[in-house]
Amino acid sequence: MLGLVLSRYLLDHEFKKLSGARQSFNVFFLLDDYADWLAQRESRIADILGLCVEERDGVPHLHVAVIESKYVTSAAEAEAKRSSKAQLLATLSTFREALFGDPGRLDRDVWLARLADLLIDGEIPPGCSGLLERARAALRDGDARISLRGYSHIFVHNADASVTHPAASEQILVDQTDGIQAWQEVFERTELRSLVEAYAAKGDPVPVRAKLGPEEPWTSCTPRPPAARVAWTSMMDLLASGSEQSIEDVPTVADSSGDAVQTAHSDTSIQPKPGSGNLQPLPSPTPVEPPAVVPVMPAAAAVGPSLSALISAKQAGSTDTVDEREAWADETTKKLKTALNGYGLQAAVLGTRLTPNGCLVRLAGSDRLRVDDIEAKRTQLLTTHAINLVTVQPKPGEIVVTIASAKRQSVSLWDLWAKRQLNRNVAGINTSFVLGLQEINGSLLYLNLGGEFGGLSSHEPHSLVAGATGSGKSVLIQAILLDIAATNPKELAQIILIDPKMGVDYAALEDLPHMREAIITTKDRSIEVLEALVEEMEGRYKAFAQARARDLATFNAKAATDARLPMVFLIHDEFADWMLDVAYKGAVSAAVQRLGVKARAAGIHLIFAAQRPDKDVMPMQLRENLGNRLILKVASEATSKIALDRGGAELLLGRGHMAAKLNGEQGLVFAQAPFLSDDDIGLVVAAITKDQSVPKEGPQ
Repeated sequence: MLGLVLSRYLLDHEFKKLSGARQSFNVFFLLDDYADWLAQRESRIADILGLCVEERDGVPHLHVAVIESKYVTSAAEAEAKRSSKAQLLATLSTFREALFGDPGRLDRDVWLARLADLLIDGEIPPGCSGLLERARAALRDGDARISLRGYSHIFVHNADASVTHPAASEQILVDQTDGIQAWQEVFERTELRSLVEAYAAKGDPVPVRAKLGPEEPWTSCTPRPPAARVAWTSMMDLLASGSEQSIEDVPTVADSSGDAVQTAHSDTSIQPKPGSGNLQPLPSPTPVEPPAVVPVMPAAAAVGPSLSALISAKQAGSTDTVDEREAWADETTKKLKTALNGYGLQAAVLGTRLTPNGCLVRLAGSDRLRVDDIEAKRTQLLTTHAINLVTVQPKPGEIVVTIASAKRQSVSLWDLWAKRQLNRNVAGINTSFVLGLQEINGSLLYLNLGGEFGGLSSHEPHSLVAGATGSGKSVLIQAILLDIAATNPKELAQIILIDPKMGVDYAALEDLPHMREAIITTKDRSIEVLEALVEEMEGRYKAFAQARARDLATFNAKAATDARLPMVFLIHDEFADWMLDVAYKGAVSAAVQRLGVKARAAGIHLIFAAQRPDKDVMPMQLRENLGNRLILKVASEATSKIALDRGGAELLLGRGHMAAKLNGEQGLVFAQAPFLSDDDIGLVVAAITKDQSVPKEGPQ
């Protein structure tokens, strides 16, 4: 610990000299907490990661330093020098290859995003919030300049006084690869004493360091841009799509900011009438065929008879009057075109389609109409022309603009259930769950916890739901839980629900036969359940090993019907309320970190929900393990950047309007979450309970 304190002291003063009088801030982290990042064991990783942020000529600079620190006796000095050097070089080379490797690495953007996320987990001094946001944005875009260096610090605290010529302090350049230096600095007893005295006096350690050798590595640095983004990866979907597929059918194409437009394969939910002005339905691509071994069937034919009859009755009673909305969309499209042309922008309309929250307008992209041009006119379009832009998304050859309507249309879960399909694995468990209706093409948005399905990729096993009060968090979670229960037998899907608000939002769901126990409303029981889930996961892996199965699906396929294991879904609502308790925060973080590594194959999935998942309630390691981000309207752009890694969620319309960041879906997927009234939820729970009480011969 003494070595870590002294190393941080040295690095803090070094950063201050590098930044000079410019505005800057420094943050420090123990790398043992981020061993998973570097794919190294804690015994082979350096001790400290230091980051210094400053701005030069309007360009954010990030100085990165890696330190391995040893505080040892003279007898252990030789071994400490060797092991410290090895740990430093292993960690430093990982950073060097990720940030500056040539050719650039495919995960270069991931590393830049991780560094940007680390900054918000540090203690930022007052007045530096603007610099923080500019630096994070520049890092993610690859526009920041970065310097990298490493130190091995050896502090020798008890040299033998009887030795006539004790070992001298020294400064050694141990590596200089690609212009990035690594130094080993050895402080023997005399220099160590001087360093401790300088630390106690809050003085400058440079005079002490200068005694180690003639070089002064702390006085210079060479910031440079990171490696170039590997651009060809964004075109792989285009190449794989085939020549007969239109550009509209391409799943995603990244733009210069890393954003992309999701165009999943499915039919649109609301097809405007042909010939109604500029209203043209987007083309419907050929649906993706499911694997032959997994039958895909309409939900009404797959759920129990009681719920199937209820869905049919509710669907038959619903009506869709779109004439008025079509007229509004047509008029709004003309207003948008006129307004943009009036600003000197070339706006050619390719088509318009209705969405639950308004309309989506496709504009031809050109040098005289860019995304930034439209964004710059957002306020004027709202105040002068009453056109409320929600999103402006780039697509190949066009720009897609979504416009909010004063009259929004709710999306009923009945309607989605009537058209949804199931993605059962070989053991009969449905692993894809309805999240809502996509705005870009009107198809269903699924959370795929198994394989690819519905034109979407396989997603991460765990999810984060965030949104301000009234944004629709509880409604979204209710829909997910009802979909889990409606499409799976209780023997193969179990739900654990934790709610600090005493379960008031989920009282009706407590009667679901899939609930493993009553809603958990105390911290002590919550910790017990999380720890038990970790033990259950380890027990499942032992059973898998004995059965020679790689995951839950293959194990259940081999096991007898009564020996099959269920998927387990743990939902923790309003977890921020309890995460201010240090003991609870530690227990949750430890459990989630273990579950995050191996839980997918074990069939255990976590969904955590909060209003504002900032660093005080949600450490970065916890956010990293909750890979799916289902973000509803948040209070500010800062919260959006924490929850979604970018701004935009503050512009959502609330009441279930969602931006989803899902693994494999490059860019954001905007959707509308479904809604059921309290009375309808009661009817669904009663129907599911009735269906589950009927004996079944194997999964349906």
